[in-house]
Amino acid sequence: MVRLVLIDDHNLFREGLKAIFQIRPDLSVVGEAESAAGGLEAVERVACDLVLADFSLPDHEAPWLVTRLRQLRPQLPVLVLSQNTDYERVRQVLSLGASGYLVKTAHSQELLQAISLVAGGGVYLHPAVARALTAQPSDGLSERERAILQMLVAGRSNPAIADTLHVSLGTVKADLQSLFQKLGVKDRTHLAAVALARGLVRPPDD
Repeated sequence: MVRLVLIDDHNLFREGLKAIFQIRPDLSVVGEAESAAGGLEAVERVACDLVLADFSLPDHEAPWLVTRLRQLRPQLPVLVLSQNTDYERVRQVLSLGASGYLVKTAHSQELLQAISLVAGGGVYLHPAVARALTAQPSDGLSERERAILQMLVAGRSNPAIADTLHVSLGTVKADLQSLFQKLGVKDRTHLAAVALARGLVRPPDD
């Protein structure tokens, strides 16, 4: 069961999302809010597994919210929803720790796919914005480190990465620690998001 908190100032939009989720027994809306501050309060009140938040809220925009959610619950995935496909917006929220970016014109199946990937530890980018975040070479990273980053974006576990690369689990963990230091992050989810935001790996749906 994935427990969701919805943050959007349009009641009809939230009701539409809840109608979509009602047909999925593995999804449950446990909290909702109309503002960024209200969303923080909702996350403090309830146990949840994922936050869906509009980029533009009455009091603050998504960068403010994502920053404070990571301070409050560092491991909590945040999927940002927006009508805007501006690439700088996407890079900004991913760099701050969001786990995905979905445009509001997406179909319900795309929304459910995004929730599944993000809840499983991956990073989701809607195809409308993914083209801007194509892989670019980075002198500071080895080929194996880039391969590990690519699999992190897809939500692969450390053992799965080790099996794919035919290396030991200890090697994967050591490479992750090196990546944490090089990219200035403290956990796997933020590492994957920052790698996408900086164009170090391909978007998962590219």
